[in-house]
Amino acid sequence: MTPTMIRLLILLKLQYSLQPNTNPRSLSSVLGIALQLAQRMGIHSESFLASCSVFEAEMRRRLWWSLTLFDARVGELSGLKTSSLNPTWDCKTPMNVNDSDLWVEMKEPPLVQAKATESTFIVMRAQIADFVRNSSFHLEFLNPTFKKIAKKLPNGGDVATFEKMMEEEFFKFCDEENPLHFMTIWAGRAHISKCYLLEAYAKYIDSSTPPTQAESDALVARAFHMLDSDTKIINSPRTAGFFWAVRAYFPFPAYFHIIHDLKKRPISSHSDKAWEVMNANYEARFTCSEGYEYPLFVIFSNVILQAWEALEEAIKRSGEPLAPPKIVVTLKQRLLEMTPNTPALGNDQSEDSLNTLLDQPPMPMPMEFGMGLGNDGFFSGITGQGGVSGLDPRLFTNIHPPLTSDMNHLNWMSMVWGMREGRGW
Repeated sequence: MTPTMIRLLILLKLQYSLQPNTNPRSLSSVLGIALQLAQRMGIHSESFLASCSVFEAEMRRRLWWSLTLFDARVGELSGLKTSSLNPTWDCKTPMNVNDSDLWVEMKEPPLVQAKATESTFIVMRAQIADFVRNSSFHLEFLNPTFKKIAKKLPNGGDVATFEKMMEEEFFKFCDEENPLHFMTIWAGRAHISKCYLLEAYAKYIDSSTPPTQAESDALVARAFHMLDSDTKIINSPRTAGFFWAVRAYFPFPAYFHIIHDLKKRPISSHSDKAWEVMNANYEARFTCSEGYEYPLFVIFSNVILQAWEALEEAIKRSGEPLAPPKIVVTLKQRLLEMTPNTPALGNDQSEDSLNTLLDQPPMPMPMEFGMGLGNDGFFSGITGQGGVSGLDPRLFTNIHPPLTSDMNHLNWMSMVWGMREGRGW
């Protein structure tokens, strides 16, 4: 590797280490320098990489994809409306080979293997990112003019077709007993589920035709799958070595989709499962979290409790007893702990304090605000810009039926998504 490549790699690793405790707006400026340096080196261009040795070209591809995914994530956290994850460059995804298959003196590229390798995890990330950066649902929110130069995807970029390809070419070769393979399977499936949601949002955001009952149920099922996958990853002892990725992405898109559906249909065939899935993920992510005293926790609690209130109201009319799930009980208790002197208050006063806290208007987020959401762009950062973990706020204004105003009232640009260590926020 050349001295410039080594310096660029050191700069990237430095930014990785700084990200959890650095304002993403500051980090994005430094990342911009790194990206400009990388582009001047030509590592984003296959025409330039053709002049490099096989080993050097592959190392440059891996570095470019690491930079791009990290930049996309930091850009998302910063609320930027631009992303390096677009179809304006043609760097190939890394090869699915073992590290032992690469050496400096090699003259011919190694045979890409149709099985799990030491590179499976990074190849999976790059494959999904490559699909997203050329997909119409991503470009619709990023910059529709990019659609003209995006490469043609199989079956028009249909997510179902891409999912089938990933299952057949990657996931079926993985052994869940292997930590690397376990992460590859469930992290990949979680992000594909998110792609299903974004694909539907892009379809219906400006449409006068709302989704059918069957389509709505299918989307809720995808949100369940996204949360279930995240819970599997967090609860598994195999993922200890992937804590940097586990803490990086909170599955907000799944939560908000489920909550929206619960508000619309508090009593349905899947409402019990919705609370079960959210409760399991909440327990997995937040049991060890100490960062809940920050503003975004209030926002998260607000939308959860409003969905529960909708169910309470519906059940009240039927006269049936209703026991709140643990997530509701815990959120209320933690919110009361955030209110001064709540232990000395009576039940009515405590409830008033809780309502006062939930009714507070959105506030700018301090730099130390931390949710454990941001790191290197593992998957949330490769889709969408400027919203909750990759969701454009416009998704929640025109989609049929429209979501409540909770998310539209948020001060998106003031959010700092991920400044503290921890499994939860």
